Amino acid sequence: MGRYLSWLANAGLLVLCCFLLAKTANAVFAAWLTPGPQLTQFAVAALQPVDRSWEVRESILNRNLFHAMLPPPPPPPPVVEQKIEATKLPLALIGTVASQNPRLAWAALNDIQSREHLVLQVGDDIKGKAKVDRIEARRILLSENGSVRELVLDDETVPPPRTTKKKKKARAKRARTSRKAAARRAKQQAVRKAPPAAEKADSNVLTQFFSEVQIVPKYVETEMVGVQVTDIQPGGVFAGLGIQSGDVITEINGVKLESPEDSIRILGESVAEGPVNLKVLGEQGEQVLALPVQ
Repeated sequence: MGRYLSWLANAGLLVLCCFLLAKTANAVFAAWLTPGPQLTQFAVAALQPVDRSWEVRESILNRNLFHAMLPPPPPPPPVVEQKIEATKLPLALIGTVASQNPRLAWAALNDIQSREHLVLQVGDDIKGKAKVDRIEARRILLSENGSVRELVLDDETVPPPRTTKKKKKARAKRARTSRKAAARRAKQQAVRKAPPAAEKADSNVLTQFFSEVQIVPKYVETEMVGVQVTDIQPGGVFAGLGIQSGDVITEINGVKLESPEDSIRILGESVAEGPVNLKVLGEQGEQVLALPVQ
């Protein structure tokens, strides 16, 4: 009896082991042969179109994950320009040629005591009394015994501008200039017998010219070809001649302008000697204009 019971128990255990083995094998083959739900989901998601618009990318940039976008720097504090005292030296500013490059900036001065015209550059010494620190439009800064002083172009010394004439009268006047050239030279030589008055008149004329326009050197590559005229005052001499802002003066009385210091010197000598003929290059081409000198 006990033997039969032992066989029955062994048979039940054998059936149970076969059932568990078959179930395990069935689960393994099912997982191997049938794709899982996660793989199906990934495959479907990969087939969907991806939104690559700039709005989506901008949201990523706004996060600034890698700190690639730095905040803007704080604005610099406002520069408060200190009031500079005027120089007490006996000097009068005739005009300036301002430039961002200090080597191209020049200033024309008149020594009131010696009645001498001076053409100075940044760093030049003025008779051991002052030194030119900076040249700006319509003023220069001087260093006097460690103190900064300014010399400003005085508008009160500039005679009032002449009224603008019609173009026909201007052309007729330029035509008569060649015939009156000899008479004007003789008149200038007669005026030279009174040097103080003549030099004062020449200084006033130059001051008037520089107060009506701003001139800067004009370069083609590394060679200076003249001076460019800008900021022309309406109703002045240059506006009456038809010169427009941006025109380039290449010659004065047939002498080419090849350096800034020569430009001021040639203009001063031409004003003192007589009529001033300017060769101007502009939108209308190259033309010669007679600058009226009184």
